[in-house]
Amino acid sequence: MSRYKAIVSYIGTRYYGFQIQNNGPSIEFALRKGMTQVLGPLAVFGYAGRTDSGVHATGQVLHFSLVNPIRDLEKACYSINCVLPDDIQIKCIEQVSESFHARRSAKSREYQYFFAKEKPPFYLTDYVTYDTLLHCDVDLSTQLCQLFIGKHEFSRFRSLGSTETSLTKEVFDMRIEAISHQNFILGETNQTIYGLTIVANAFLYRMVRHITGACFKVLKNPNEFKQLKSYFFKESQEFKYQVAPAKGLFLTKVNY
Repeated sequence: MSRYKAIVSYIGTRYYGFQIQNNGPSIEFALRKGMTQVLGPLAVFGYAGRTDSGVHATGQVLHFSLVNPIRDLEKACYSINCVLPDDIQIKCIEQVSESFHARRSAKSREYQYFFAKEKPPFYLTDYVTYDTLLHCDVDLSTQLCQLFIGKHEFSRFRSLGSTETSLTKEVFDMRIEAISHQNFILGETNQTIYGLTIVANAFLYRMVRHITGACFKVLKNPNEFKQLKSYFFKESQEFKYQVAPAKGLFLTKVNY
């Protein structure tokens, strides 16, 4: 039995999420179908994270095992991409040890949420959210990020439906910064696009979108920062905010 690691990118707009769903198309189903068509039956198949409906990825990681080894990894990657939908692509495949597991072996995951203060160009509307009331003050953004960095209990920043047994997660890095068009993963634009980057050992269900939504409320009204801080440390019981839309979120990297 030979085990492999694959890095996958996809646009999640028309899918009901990564995991196979009964009510609509999924990225997992498309991948399994395309990979089986080229490689034969998959003895094992796993992934680093289950992204929600509408969420995208440039660095999703798979592991899979085959009875018959792949002779040419580059050719296999090319052949699979030829039969996959246009909005899903395998970036590379490499052989790994039998013990490698895309989720359990991961040390951290990195997400980026893209947003703007004005309506983005039409070709970015599926990937960037916007709000004209946002004020991306550097000092305030830094304070917001510092609030979430560290090991904390994040039960107030998740949606129901999480299967996680531990509500405590460690955020290693979080930052809000303007993304130059040279670095923006979706192409060039003269408009200022902002990215909220967050790296943690693991995430609760929709945790990134909850944190982003809470940050948006403060960026629209800096006076809310004190209330968010009090809510985060459970000194107060209420802080109303809207969960950030799925379309701005990308799984960008999994670290091993």
